[in-house]
Amino acid sequence: MESTSNYEQFGLYDSNREIDQKHVLYLMKKISRKNLLHVNPIIVDGEMNVIEGQHRLEAAKRLGVPIWFVMGEGVNKSDMSDLNAGRKNWKILDYVNFWTVEKKHGYDVLSRFINKYPHVPISSLVALLSTSGRCERRELEEGNVNVANEREAGKVLEYLKAFRDFTDLAYTSYFIRAILKIARVEGYDQDKMIRKISMQPRSLVKCVDTNQYIDLLEEIYNHHERTRIRFR
Repeated sequence: MESTSNYEQFGLYDSNREIDQKHVLYLMKKISRKNLLHVNPIIVDGEMNVIEGQHRLEAAKRLGVPIWFVMGEGVNKSDMSDLNAGRKNWKILDYVNFWTVEKKHGYDVLSRFINKYPHVPISSLVALLSTSGRCERRELEEGNVNVANEREAGKVLEYLKAFRDFTDLAYTSYFIRAILKIARVEGYDQDKMIRKISMQPRSLVKCVDTNQYIDLLEEIYNHHERTRIRFR
């Protein structure tokens, strides 16, 4: 294994993946924080063409730090897909498990919610727990999770469990966002909503976005009511 700052000596095959500029910026941020390129060298063939690691090369070049490389004996461009496919990308749950074991703040709460509500997408759980209402994957990967909305998230998830008795849509992202907004409406009565749905379960149909779900649920909730409550 060797290192160099002569980036121009490396070639790129046109048949390799296009360079993702967002990923390069992400790698630059990671390398600037802690440079681990020496334990994650790029792989080149005998002509110094990059077989695996072109994003790391580009990030190192922009930062002006040495890139480490290994010349693979007998490796050529026909091996690019196999080498890249062999690098298993971590999924969100892998990062959650890692930071939970490392006792990073908030990940114990997130792990508890994942175990309690296994059918809810992790991204939706993160969004519910966060005061921003969003799931920022990069933040999650780097050990930053916002769980300040834990109490409200728990209430909304219990609401969703009741809805799931009537529809498989209950744990979809748009529906979850709709219930989060409805739960904040003054005067909203969850028991009343479930009673209304139980009387007309077929009225719960798939919608194209959050606002359409809110309008649909508002109509169900106010059916045959003299005093209507607006959900938005």
